[in-house]
Amino acid sequence: MKAIIKKILLNLAGWLIQTPLYKLFIIAAVRSVFFFQKYEDNDTKKSILILNHERFSHDLEALCLDKRVKLLILPSRIQTLLNSLFLNSNFSYQVNSYQNKKNETKKLVRFVVEFINKLNEKYNLCGIVTCSFYYRQDFPYQFASLKTPVPFYVIFKEYMKDESVVEHTIKNYKRKKFKFVGEKIFSANKNIEKILLESGVCQKSRISLVGSPRFDNIFKSNIYSNKYNKNKHTKKVVTFFSFLHSSGSIELNGSNNFFSDNGDGYYKLFRDVHKSVAELAVDNRDVQFIIKTKWGGIWFDKIVSSVLSATGIDILHQPNITLLSEGNTQELIMKSSLVIAFNSTTVLESGLLGKNIIIPVYNEAKDKYYESNLFFKKYLDSLIIASSNKDLKDKVIKYLFDHKHYPLPKKMIKDFLIFYDGKSSKRILDIILQKEEKIDEK
Repeated sequence: MKAIIKKILLNLAGWLIQTPLYKLFIIAAVRSVFFFQKYEDNDTKKSILILNHERFSHDLEALCLDKRVKLLILPSRIQTLLNSLFLNSNFSYQVNSYQNKKNETKKLVRFVVEFINKLNEKYNLCGIVTCSFYYRQDFPYQFASLKTPVPFYVIFKEYMKDESVVEHTIKNYKRKKFKFVGEKIFSANKNIEKILLESGVCQKSRISLVGSPRFDNIFKSNIYSNKYNKNKHTKKVVTFFSFLHSSGSIELNGSNNFFSDNGDGYYKLFRDVHKSVAELAVDNRDVQFIIKTKWGGIWFDKIVSSVLSATGIDILHQPNITLLSEGNTQELIMKSSLVIAFNSTTVLESGLLGKNIIIPVYNEAKDKYYESNLFFKKYLDSLIIASSNKDLKDKVIKYLFDHKHYPLPKKMIKDFLIFYDGKSSKRILDIILQKEEKIDEK
C-alpha cells in the first residue's frame, strides 16, 4: 500500500512540476541546500554548489581549509527526486539524450537552469562541483551550466588508473560515448589526462592536472606522525581494506558488476585474503582486525559467507574482528598498526600516513590478471608483497611489531598524484575563482 501511495504522489508531483506551480518546487529545492560546515552569517564569500558530497568528503574537507569560498551542499536525495519527476525511470538517460535535447531532458534542464539561477541570487555561486563527469544524475546540471553564469567542474575521484588499465579504460569510455561539456575536469595524474583525451571525453583545454585534494591534509599536518608514535604501545590494530572481485576494472560475466558467483575476477584472492585475516584473528586474540569496505549489504554478506565456507569461522561472532563500512578512512589508517590493501588509493594514503602496507599478489593477481588488472606492478620490488596465504600471515606478524616505516617509492607517488605538496585544493580554487573574475569583468 505504501508503495502505491508513493507512486501516486510522485505522479502527482511530476504533473504539478510541469505546470505554473513548478515555482513551488524551485523554492523547496532552494531551501533544501545546506552548508558543508558552519560559516559566519554575514560572510560574503563566493559559494560552490556541491553534488554527491558523500562520495568525496575527504576532498571537500581539504577544500574547506581554503577560506576564500563556502561549500553549499545539494542533498543527493533531493537531486534524485527532482530528476525523477521529469525522467521516466524505465529509460536510461545517457549523455546523448541531453546533447540531442530529448523532450524530457530538455524540460529537466530548463527547470535546473532556473533552480541554479535562484541559488546564485541567494548564495553568490562561482561554480558547481561534483566528483565524476559520467554520473547520470549530474547531466542536467552540467548542461544547465551552459545556460547560466555558473560553470560546472569535476574533481575526478576515480583516478586510480594504473598503466595496465589505461587502454582498456579508453575503449570503455569510447564504447559508452562519454562526453564532458562543463568547464573543467580536475585530474590527479597524466594517465587520466591521456584517457580523457584519447577516448574523446573532452579537449585538453578542459583538463587541469592539479593532484588530489584529499592528500593535502596528509601533507600539511604533523598530527598523523604524532598519533602514530603515541599508538606504538597500545593495542595492535590491523586494517584490511577489502576489495571487489571486479577490482582493477575487471568486467565480470553476469549481471553483478562487483561480485562473481562462478569464479570470475579476483574470486580466489578475495576468498583467500579474507580467510587468512579471519584465521589470523582467531590465532591472535590480542590483536584487533578491522575489515573495511566502501559499503555494507552484499559486500558484508560476501565476506561473511566466503570466510564461513572456507574456514568455518563466523566472523560476526569473533570479538576481535570488525566489519566496517562507515567512517573516516584517514583516521582509521592513523589508528592502525598495519594495513593490508590491494589495487586501492588506500595503498598511497597508508604509505603517506606512515603506515606499512602489505599487498597480496597471488592467485589471479599472480597469473590471470597480472598483466591486465594488477596495479603498482612497476613498484612491486619496492613494496611489501605477500605471495601466498602463509606469506601474508607471516608478514602480518612480522610487520605488526616492526616500527620501522618502509616508505613508498617517490616515482610511484608522482605517477598517481603528480603533485604531493599540499596545494591541490588551492590550484582548484585558483582556477574556479579566476574564471569567476573573468565572468564578473564581462
